[in-house]
Amino acid sequence: MSGDSHGASLVLDLALVLGVAAITSPIARRLGQPTVLAYLIAGLVVGPYIPIPLFADAARVETLAELGVVLVMFGVGLELRVARLLRVLPTAGLTGAVQVGFLFWCGFAFAERLGWGTTDGLFLGACVAISSTMVVSRALTAGVDEGLREHVLGILVVQDVLAIVLVAVMTGVAAGSGLEPEALGGDLLRLAGVLVGMVVVGLLLVPRIVRWVASLVSDEVLVVVSVGLCFVLAALASELGYSVALGAFVAGVLVAESGHGHAVARRTEPLKDVFAGIFFVSVGMTVDPREALQSLPVALGVTVLVIVAQLAVVSMAGLVSGMGVRRSVTAGLALGQIGEFGFILAAVGVSAGVARPELRSILVTVAVLTAFTTPLAIRASPRIVSLVDRAMPKALRRLLALHEQWVARLRAGSSDGRASRIRVGVRALAWDVGLVFGIVLLTASLSGEAVPAVAARLGVSSPTARVLWLAGAVAVILPVLAVTVRTTRSLATAVLAPPESAAPSPARVRALTVLLLIGLTALVGFPSATVLGAVLPDGHGILFVLVVLAALTIIAIRSARKVDAEVRSAAARLVAALSSDEDEPPADAEEVDLGTIARVRLTDTSPAHGRTLTELDLRARIQRHRPRHPPGTRSGDVAWRAQSARGRRRARPRGHRRKARRRLSGALLGTHRGQGWGVASGA
Repeated sequence: MSGDSHGASLVLDLALVLGVAAITSPIARRLGQPTVLAYLIAGLVVGPYIPIPLFADAARVETLAELGVVLVMFGVGLELRVARLLRVLPTAGLTGAVQVGFLFWCGFAFAERLGWGTTDGLFLGACVAISSTMVVSRALTAGVDEGLREHVLGILVVQDVLAIVLVAVMTGVAAGSGLEPEALGGDLLRLAGVLVGMVVVGLLLVPRIVRWVASLVSDEVLVVVSVGLCFVLAALASELGYSVALGAFVAGVLVAESGHGHAVARRTEPLKDVFAGIFFVSVGMTVDPREALQSLPVALGVTVLVIVAQLAVVSMAGLVSGMGVRRSVTAGLALGQIGEFGFILAAVGVSAGVARPELRSILVTVAVLTAFTTPLAIRASPRIVSLVDRAMPKALRRLLALHEQWVARLRAGSSDGRASRIRVGVRALAWDVGLVFGIVLLTASLSGEAVPAVAARLGVSSPTARVLWLAGAVAVILPVLAVTVRTTRSLATAVLAPPESAAPSPARVRALTVLLLIGLTALVGFPSATVLGAVLPDGHGILFVLVVLAALTIIAIRSARKVDAEVRSAAARLVAALSSDEDEPPADAEEVDLGTIARVRLTDTSPAHGRTLTELDLRARIQRHRPRHPPGTRSGDVAWRAQSARGRRRARPRGHRRKARRRLSGALLGTHRGQGWGVASGA
């Protein structure tokens, strides 16, 4: 009888939770808001803090919510194949890694200014470091530039991977492993071993099992087996002392590697949506409106911190990554909110008793506010981009435009002998970055034992011993940094080297070197400053990183002026050549770095007669007619494979150039009398 009563109570709880959510979610969609807000409001309604006669049992709903965490993380893993991660790393890897590291430090520093404890700061930093996939995908509607959408979603993929690491590490912190560098270092090594073991063994078994089940042509069996594997790995992760989210995510990645990830995701989507809704309702049930009102000033401060910090760091990292001003700033505005991982991390800390109970109320308030501000920020992005563009020095603006071309050349490699030099340079930089960060981790992890030992051995005070310990670490890192600078310069030389034997411009090599060093400094500096917080006084690590970045930025601006002078000189020679009556393009036209020169015959029959190049807006015309699915995307790869085997490698590049020239010819034809020369593929 008691079992029947418990079952009836569970059914009643589900009826209340899903019934109220069924009312609030259509209203939210009608108002153009994400369904996450509707679920949080539904949690307030059925929770114990609002005097509405609809009360669900919080313990039972929280148990059901854990199923939502498992299925949400399983869905995230299904969308993340290793090949996709490798594809987005060159474009979004730097931005995602720098963004997570900087936001983590911002949250930690903000908590310290509030007088919170170290553990509270770590959880706040982890919660605000990850953006919301649901909010961003809803805000980036069909009218958004496809390149911007791919860049933002690529950053979210990198964030998801780093969020799994944060969940695992913070679960260890919540379990009482301690905040000492030695303990955290041991947790990271143990986490790496668990992940490697699960992935290696799983890759040998799970994809084969899923492919065999898929061969049975039974959707029911495929769903049961896939979800069963998800919960098996989630339970295994829980038994090993980690969050169930870790095991579910690994299960999703392993199922995706079978090649049937999209099929499984499509069939499990309704189940995931239901339990994900229950999870967010359970989060809303934990919020006391009176407590949320009391912590409103803190929530407003965190909201401003998230929006401003995301805009600053994502824009900076995007510019260094060669994404241009418009895409970089718009991406920073689109990512200015907290996501689902924040609630998962907060639940881990609060349930373990190591994080403040009001953390959930603060995060819910921040999530509600940023869910409203994100669409508004995206709609206002053209005006904000225009303001940033006008405030930027002209020389720096031109340098960033050239940098966008250089980075595209770096990612694409080269068709001549420079390709091997570029690949070697990229690998060398990866090793240097890993070595520097490894030394930083080792310095922090050994500081607890090394600093007292140095103080006892030399008879000095503890602060002096700490300075000596850090000086020794710097002495070890400096040679590595010197090698990194030389490697970066060699890579810049390889990227900028013209096809001929002539050497690239020293000013351009220096400019590209400095821009790459800015990205590497941010990539290593922000996480290192957080790690070295155990050794350095509060804020000294991040202050040092910011000083280095400011110095490199000043050097970049000075280099931009020299590059701008070169471009102006080359452009003047090109304009003089265009004004002549020669039948051949100028030999030094390529020095302007504007692309391929095409011959265009102009007449006076065009409606564009007498208009300037600015009025013609050739760049926008060509951008609108470029292929929507370039190689590297799913649809682009299908179109690429459809070409004949003999012409696959040669037809597309030549055809692409011919099409670009025809579009330019069509745009210019007849605008002026006589003949002229135009920039085709570089427009």
